[in-house]
Amino acid sequence: MMSPELTQLATQLAQAVAKNAAGAVFSKITAMRARKLDQDVMNELVELVNDLIADKNELIAIAQGFEQELVAQQISDGDLTYITTKLMPLVEQFAVLADDEKSAEMVDIVKGLVTKETMTILQLVGFNFRRAIGEPLTTMLERTLLSKVPDRGLAELQLRRETAYFEALADPDAREVLRQFGGSE
Repeated sequence: MMSPELTQLATQLAQAVAKNAAGAVFSKITAMRARKLDQDVMNELVELVNDLIADKNELIAIAQGFEQELVAQQISDGDLTYITTKLMPLVEQFAVLADDEKSAEMVDIVKGLVTKETMTILQLVGFNFRRAIGEPLTTMLERTLLSKVPDRGLAELQLRRETAYFEALADPDAREVLRQFGGSE
């Protein structure tokens, strides 16, 4: 399946290619010759050449976009080696922090996939490691870290703020100050 970025680039490329079709260029030149107006023909030829140069630059930019998208999805041999030797100890450490069955299952799945041979084969058939492994690991780490943050502290602070606000409303002087600064009763 093609990513939205690649789909957009493919659409732009198809539009640019259609615009530059040999038939379109030939028909423009034929129409110019039929008019037999030398200065007008020269002006239109110059315009045609400028359009072709602009279209060529657009095609180059689209092709470079394709290249960047494809390169971003591929992992080099050096990166594969680094990932296979350094990633698993980190994944295991995060799984210990999470201390739940889903994290342990995720580690087992990642261990099976994170070998140089498996990663090379999967990459050759179009597997996107960043989406399949990187994003779930990011989510797992985020959930683990957020689970360690006590959320009752935030609720407690909100309750204190609301209590102080209502206490201020009971005091006529404070109520006037709140009204002046945009508060309401």
